[in-house]
Parts: sequence; C-alpha cells; structure tokens
Amino acid sequence: MFNQLKDIVQPLETLFIFGTNRQALLEVIENLQQVQTITRKTKIDLFEVNPETQCRPLLIPVYRRADEPLADHVKFEIDEEEFEALQSFIKNTEDRVILLLTEAEPKRIATLRHTFERNDSFKFNERRYGNLIRLLHRVLNYLNVVPEEVDRLKRLEEEIRHFKHITVTLQDITELEDKIKRVKEYRDPSAEQQKLIDQLKKGEITDEDFKKAYYRTTQIVKEECFEHNGKRIRIKHIVQHYYLPVVLSDISYSKKKDEKIDYIRHIIKTPSEVKFIQALEESLSRPDSMFNQFDWWFFSKLDASLDEVYIPYYDRERNRIAQFKPDFIFWLKKGQNYWIVFVDPKSRTYTDYEWKVDDFRKLFEENGHPKNFDYNGLKVKVGLFLETDDRNRVADAYRSYWIDSPEDIARWCLSNSG
Repeated sequence: MFNQLKDIVQPLETLFIFGTNRQALLEVIENLQQVQTITRKTKIDLFEVNPETQCRPLLIPVYRRADEPLADHVKFEIDEEEFEALQSFIKNTEDRVILLLTEAEPKRIATLRHTFERNDSFKFNERRYGNLIRLLHRVLNYLNVVPEEVDRLKRLEEEIRHFKHITVTLQDITELEDKIKRVKEYRDPSAEQQKLIDQLKKGEITDEDFKKAYYRTTQIVKEECFEHNGKRIRIKHIVQHYYLPVVLSDISYSKKKDEKIDYIRHIIKTPSEVKFIQALEESLSRPDSMFNQFDWWFFSKLDASLDEVYIPYYDRERNRIAQFKPDFIFWLKKGQNYWIVFVDPKSRTYTDYEWKVDDFRKLFEENGHPKNFDYNGLKVKVGLFLETDDRNRVADAYRSYWIDSPEDIARWCLSNSG
C-alpha cells in the first residue's frame, strides 16, 4: 500500500510557513530573501577579445579518431597474478558465458581471446583490480578505446570563451563594473602625450587645453583592485593576453591560507596560476626579456569547464580517452617559425602528468624532437610545459617538460626553430 501511494503522490513545489508570531515570520522571510539575493549570479559582459590579436593567426590543433585502437599503442597496466587469473578464466570459459557476464558482442570476445593469446598488450606492475568480473569489463572496454590523433591546425574562433561567462554573486556590482571598464579602456598614454606636446609646440592648442588633456592621460589606469568580505581581486591590462582585462585573485592579500575568492567565477584564482602570471609579468618588465626576441606573441588562460582547447590522452583510471586542458596556451612567432606552447603550472605530484606527457609525445613529437606542422607556409611546432619551483627534483625522463620560470618557454622556442 505504501509503495502504491508513493508512486502516485507528487512532490510539493510550494513552501508553506505556518506561525503565530508576526515578527518571527518577517525575519524568516527577510533571511530567505537575503539568501536568494546572495546566491543569484550576475554575468559581467565587459570582457572582450584583445583587438591586437585580430590580425594574428592564433592556431590550435584539431583532432580526429585514429585508425588503430588504443591497444596497438598503449599497454594495459595490471598485476601479473591478476593477469594470469584472468587469462586462465578466458581460456577455460565459453563465449556464451562471457557474453552473459559482459554483454559483449562475439567480435569483441574474439578480440579479447586473441589479445590474451598474443600477450603483448599488457604491462605488469602492482595495479590490482580485486574483482575478476570487474577486471574483465575493464579489459574489454580498454580494447574498445580508440585514441585521437592530430588532424590539422586551425585559427582560433570561439574555442576560448570562458571570459564571456564571468559571473558574480554580489548584490551591487556597480563599483566592480566601473573598475573593469576603466582597465578595459586602458591605452598606453605615451603616444597621446607626445601628440599633445606636438600640438602645443605648433600652437594648435592653448596652454590650458594642453594641461587639461595631459592630466586626463595620467588618469588612465592599467590595474585596479576590488575587495569584498576581505577577499581581493586584481583587474589587469596585460597587453599580450588574448582577452582584456584579466582578473586574478590577490593571493598575497588574503589573511587566511588557501582562502578562495567565492564571489566571482571563471577568473584566475588558483595560487599556482596566479604565481605564474606574476612571474611572467616580472620577466616582461626586464629590458632583456627573451620574449622581446619574437615578432609577436600572445597567451591566454584556459578554463577546463568552458573552453575547447585540449590535448587528448588515455586516462588509465577511467579507462577512456580524456581531454587534458592545460591552464595556459601561448602563441609565438619569429620569421616563418611559429610555436604553440601549452603550460600547466601545477605541482610535480599531480598524479597523472606522466600519462599526459606520454600521449603528448605521441601526438607532437618524433624521435624525441618536435614535429613540424605546416600552416600557410608557417613552420609550426607544439610544446608542453609544467611549471615547478625546482625542476631538478623531477624524474629524469620527464625533466625537460618542467620549467622553473616563464623565460624557459621563450628559450625552448628559440632553440627549436627551423
């Protein structure tokens, strides 16, 4: 009877509040309204693509399904004892039993038997699954995985779009919007100031007009700060960034360790990313910065939840092809040489970085050197770097993919030209 009632009774969609104390009811309603206001998201439509990038070919790789299955290239990791148990089970079990256990079609079962007879698709280590049937499913899924390979390069269009979805949970966004507008409208004042000086010398403007106009150029701001509930963000105009302005968490300002900015989404707030930007700006401030050796260069933050720029790799934990989305992408050009560089400034203990690097090598390297891709006469190479405080503590086989500073990006590009 209870189950029958449960099936026909519909959930209530309206909240009724019963009470006799008028003041208590008013307080409850006021608190509910405050919660609703706090959690309401407001999108800020003030960010735009850097106009300086519009005449530059910002390239990204495009992928397609490979012709060969993953098993031809990547070995399945398994404990040797469990492998032997599964091998014995498959050898001594009829196809119809395996079909009943897994619902795998006959063709996949035939491939499974052939794989265990050939015995060259497995890598023995201490990886255990603990359940024979679960292991059988995993191997069948592994044999069905098809990797991706590079199809071509294309110009960036709408693949980086997270800056169009920056939202805040603030009741009043007037001050924040005003500061974003001011930084967004930043232009290097030196050209305008020189123009005013020339006009004054030629007598085209009066001394008074010159003073007023020159003063206005000094009010142009390249950076603003905004604070809410003791949590501060920085709004920056970084000339080489793909969209403007750039918003970062002010990690040095927070009084609590690892305190996160929770009132704004899709900005640069992870400490390793913020520190990378700081290091990059420090590098660019030096007259001898290696980035000055390029004809032009730009970079952009990548948002894993919204952007569609990635490196495909085999996720051994989930037994599927996944998308590795590094935190940043760089584009650099000198002469006919062009580089696309992915940068992911995370800790070296980030568990699956070896899988990502291994599959990056298959896609973009050949005999230990970057592959050359042609795009309208440009010689394009693709690089990947993970950032650390001490590259010497990384395993030798992967050390070349870890950088100590952003200058290493420029150094790698210049050493891999032609």
